[in-house]
Amino acid sequence: MRKFFILIVMLVSSMMAFSQRFYESVYLKDGSVIKGDIVEFHPNKSVVVETAGGNRFVYDFNEIDKVVRERAASTSERMQSTRYDRYEKIKTDENGELSFKKGFRAFSSFDLLAGSKFGFRLSTVMGMQLNNKFFVGAGFGASMETDMNLFHSSEYISMPLFMDMRFDLRERKVSPIVEWRFGANVNLVKVDTGLYNDISVGCRFKRSSISLGMEMKSYRELDANDNVGVDGGCTYSDDSGYDMNFVTRFSFDF
Repeated sequence: MRKFFILIVMLVSSMMAFSQRFYESVYLKDGSVIKGDIVEFHPNKSVVVETAGGNRFVYDFNEIDKVVRERAASTSERMQSTRYDRYEKIKTDENGELSFKKGFRAFSSFDLLAGSKFGFRLSTVMGMQLNNKFFVGAGFGASMETDMNLFHSSEYISMPLFMDMRFDLRERKVSPIVEWRFGANVNLVKVDTGLYNDISVGCRFKRSSISLGMEMKSYRELDANDNVGVDGGCTYSDDSGYDMNFVTRFSFDF
C-alpha cells in the first residue's frame, strides 16, 4: 500500500512538471525581447521564433544578445495579473518599480481652500494616460466657499469645469507631480461665471497623492438692487475682480 501511494505521488508530480508550459525569450541587441518557441535553429546562422499568435520571425545570430528559457504563467497567475492590471492601472518595470500604463485613468480629489475665500471642493477627473508620465483629461467639481468679511460673510457655490494635465516626474512608487487645471468656474449663486486656473505641485504615493498649489478665479457679482449695468438680462454690480486661494489637494486613483 505504501509503495502504491508513493507511485501515485510520483505520477502526479510528473504530470504537474510536464504540464508546465515553457517558452524562449530571445533578447536582441537593439533592446527588443521576442517571446515564443524556437522552431528552427541554424548554428551560427539564424533562428526562427514562433509567437503565441502563430507568427514566425527570423533573426540572424548577429542580432541576438541571449536566449532565456522561461516558464509560462499559470491560469491563476494570469487571473491575478489581470485583476492587478484592471484595478491598479500600473505596471512593474524591470527594476521592480511601478509606473502608470497607457490608457484610461480617473481620479477624485478633495481640496481645502484658503485665501480670498475659505472652503472646500470635491472634483473628479477622467482622461488618458498618454505614456508613463503624462496624463491629460477633463474634470468637473463642486465648491462651497465663504467670504470671511469683517462685517458680513457670504456663501458661494460653484461648479468648475476644466481641462487637466498632470505630469509624473519619475516612474516610481513615489514620484513628484505637477498638475495644471484650466477652464471655467460656473457660479450658481451671487456671482457670474468666470475663468478658472489652478497649478499645483506635490507627491504621488502609488495610487494616492497630496499637493499644494494656487488657484485664480475671475468673477463679477450679481446685484439685484444695483442697476450699474445690464448684460443678457442679468443685472451686475461694479464689484468684479479675481479670487486667489491656496489649495491643499488630496487625490486618489480609481
